[in-house]
Amino acid sequence: MDDFAALLIAEEPAAGVPDLFGRLIGSWRVNNRSLDEASGVWSEAEFTWTFVRTLDGLGVQDLIVLADGSIAGTSVRAWDADAEVWRVSWFGVRGRNFGSFVARPEGADGIRLEGSGQDGRALLWQFSDIQADGFSWDGQVETSAGWLHEQDMDAVRQSGPTVATAAPATD
Repeated sequence: MDDFAALLIAEEPAAGVPDLFGRLIGSWRVNNRSLDEASGVWSEAEFTWTFVRTLDGLGVQDLIVLADGSIAGTSVRAWDADAEVWRVSWFGVRGRNFGSFVARPEGADGIRLEGSGQDGRALLWQFSDIQADGFSWDGQVETSAGWLHEQDMDAVRQSGPTVATAAPATD
């Protein structure tokens, strides 16, 4: 198993790959609020969100670990050189929710992910205010009544790089 981890994890981004997610590398303490769409009730939780470079520097993967040590899910992000976008797949194993996205820079300090969930509804996820010591994240789902804000997170760095890398150029 140690060989698998050593082969999976990369130290640097591959040459020519925009470092869109590089500012997130490390471990973060997260305060999370999520909406139960059926009941309309908001709940709060804290967890750890860790990001590492993977796939010879062509990817970034994360792991969300809940306070009890169980794993909520993981996202795998891979650079698609042909389309010049980041492809992202979310595997929410604990909540049984899954999504596929395309990610692009959003302004100087954000990342916008547009895609859909396993139920076919459109999803919009956004990292914003990415700084060396913290960031915000928001999730929305498209409903018949319009966009519904269903989750937000505030993250504070626990470990990893202490200086945010320069934001990638926006198109």
